[in-house]
Amino acid sequence: MDNKTTIIAVVGKSGSGKTTLTKIAKENIGVKYVVSYTTRPKRTEEVDGVDHWFVNEIDMPDKECMLAYTLYGGYHYWVAHDQLIPGGIYTYVINEEALIEMMNKFSYRYNFITVYVDRPNIDVSKERTNRDKDRMELNESFYDYVIINDGSFETFTNNTIDCIHKILDRI
Repeated sequence: MDNKTTIIAVVGKSGSGKTTLTKIAKENIGVKYVVSYTTRPKRTEEVDGVDHWFVNEIDMPDKECMLAYTLYGGYHYWVAHDQLIPGGIYTYVINEEALIEMMNKFSYRYNFITVYVDRPNIDVSKERTNRDKDRMELNESFYDYVIINDGSFETFTNNTIDCIHKILDRI
């Protein structure tokens, strides 16, 4: 590719393993992940600056400073351009609608590689199922890579590492 910043955009249903994928990529390969800002309340298990940056609407920058933005579940989520180092490689968990908008607006500035995490027979809580009710779904053929999460952490870790190495070999 070229010397643009590369964003490995990770998409999938709630509970599929998207966040786990970004942590595996960081811990095993050193690929940083983008921590988005959000106006939603922090969940009990979440850590500010690790899961999201939890802020008030008053802290939102102008949209021209944002790489990605979405309104999801009544809350704002975004990433600012200045969070990324030029030429860096990052994973970023994003929903489909925001992904398409981000790619349409900024393909001249960033390289985007798309990864869909599929977890067949997913058994998630009602809360997570409710999070997906407003999701746009794209055909799997849209994505550069698809990783199957069969529920085995070891298999998912190995599949993620293999996929990230393929991506890094490509850029």
